Amino acid sequence: MMKLVGRGTELEQLLSMATEGSITTILGPAGVGKTTLVDHFAHQTQASIRGYAPLVSARNYQGVVEAVAEAMGTVGRAGRNELDRHIGRTLNRMGTGVVILDNAEHVHADVSVFVQRCRQTAPEISWIITSQVRLNLEGEHLLDLSPLRVPADDT
Repeated sequence: MMKLVGRGTELEQLLSMATEGSITTILGPAGVGKTTLVDHFAHQTQASIRGYAPLVSARNYQGVVEAVAEAMGTVGRAGRNELDRHIGRTLNRMGTGVVILDNAEHVHADVSVFVQRCRQTAPEISWIITSQVRLNLEGEHLLDLSPLRVPADDT
């Protein structure tokens, strides 16, 4: 795991934001450290992670659903057209926990629809999403990451 540098405050904020049933979107430009931050969050909260889905290969709604199914180990347990509902039911049976969706910016509209559908079935699951754009979900909390400041050269 990559070392977390200069993001201790943001990690503490994320830990406090990820309450039961919450949606937190970590916003920031490419390369700012969103994935590194969420990796450290996942490492600290391993027991409550229900799925960690990288979405870099997803191209549409079905791609988002399949990435989450794979992350949760539910691939092949439901038909392609039923997979999103199966994920929602599975999350509901799990009760509480966190699902992480990484790199959502290129499928943000599809992610929004998917999260809304899952929340109808599994309202106690928390969602953490990394993205360059806001998802505009009801109740969405934002954690803005800015580039780290470079210390002044004192030489």
